[in-house]
Amino acid sequence: MDQLRFRVPAELENIEFIGNDVRRWFKDGDQWVVKLRRKVIGDYNLAVSYSQRYREGESIMVGGLECAAVERRTGYICIGSQLDLKLTREDALAASVLPIKRDEIPGAYRLLVNAPILDAYKYVDIPHQLSLKVDAYERGSVLPVVIDLMELQTEVNVRDEEETESITRIRYKIKNASSQFLTLSMPAKATVWATSIIGQDEQGNEQRTRVAASYDAEKALLMVPLKRHRNPNDPITVEVEYGQAHDGLVGAGKLQLVAPGSAMQGTFASWRVGVPEDWAVLPAEGSNMIPRDRRNAEGGLGPLMHRVVRSWAWAIGRGLSAATYGWAAVVALLILLLTFFLRRSVLLEVALAILLLAVLCVGIRAVSAPAQRALPPQGNLQRQCIKYMCLINDLMWPGIVTMNMMNTGF
Repeated sequence: MDQLRFRVPAELENIEFIGNDVRRWFKDGDQWVVKLRRKVIGDYNLAVSYSQRYREGESIMVGGLECAAVERRTGYICIGSQLDLKLTREDALAASVLPIKRDEIPGAYRLLVNAPILDAYKYVDIPHQLSLKVDAYERGSVLPVVIDLMELQTEVNVRDEEETESITRIRYKIKNASSQFLTLSMPAKATVWATSIIGQDEQGNEQRTRVAASYDAEKALLMVPLKRHRNPNDPITVEVEYGQAHDGLVGAGKLQLVAPGSAMQGTFASWRVGVPEDWAVLPAEGSNMIPRDRRNAEGGLGPLMHRVVRSWAWAIGRGLSAATYGWAAVVALLILLLTFFLRRSVLLEVALAILLLAVLCVGIRAVSAPAQRALPPQGNLQRQCIKYMCLINDLMWPGIVTMNMMNTGF
């Protein structure tokens, strides 16, 4: 054959046919005729280019070009673009058009598309025209700063069971692109002691540089100045140290710690809490961070006897006041004097009874010692630290840890 015929929708403009031996093309009624210089037999490749007017909110037509005067029509429809677009079909697909995956397109056809393929179809007959609505995806903005890692370490100090204080050191690994400050909402009763930038010297050793941070006491906002590296993926290490006062713990009680809050996006946080040597700590309800598993130290007879001795020592030294000892001594002395003058033969028995009564009173007081009231369940002694960890995306920051603290010695 030496000519080809096509049906072209009226919406298409600037039609051009490109191929070997193409002499000319013209419109004949509702068809376009392409004349060749010679007759061809077998495979023949012909490209057609055209333009289509597009206004925002309107749909576009694809696959509307049809071959006329042929016995069978099969082919592929590929939509490609350098832009990230969302394509939505407005009408149902014809029975002759099948949606396919990108990897189902023959390699020879994929080579003809110079842009990334957004959608693809295969047709086995006419009609194979599609109406697609084109929308641009909403453009997202890159985060100006992100907290890649937050490590908290808190040491709790209990002073004579009257005042409880904590010292918290936080290290932030921050990737900064354009932010000027690290803004933190400090917890209640917190006093900021130091803010530092942690870097390395020429030998690779850790180098601490103090920075002047701005603190608004009324709003409890701390603003730490940040550096901006040429490569925003190079993290900046910022350390914040602060102290905090808490309600007193008498023997046992619940302690809740709240981390500084920040509007910056974070990924991971870990929190280690340490308590004095004579205190045990257990996780409690009210935390939004997950405590890590710990190994329990089983108490045997030795630790039990040690606890009993310390309970008696507490009852003798602090469990009874000096006035109580004075009045008990006076009463015991009067009883012994009366026994000596009235019935001297039972003086030894009376003295032993007074001694046993004193031991019984001290023992009753020892049972009320903090060490006995605060024994962990089943006699297990917990280590003096507890670790929490979480993905910040899994909780509403700031992080909160709640613990039960118990005095196991005095």
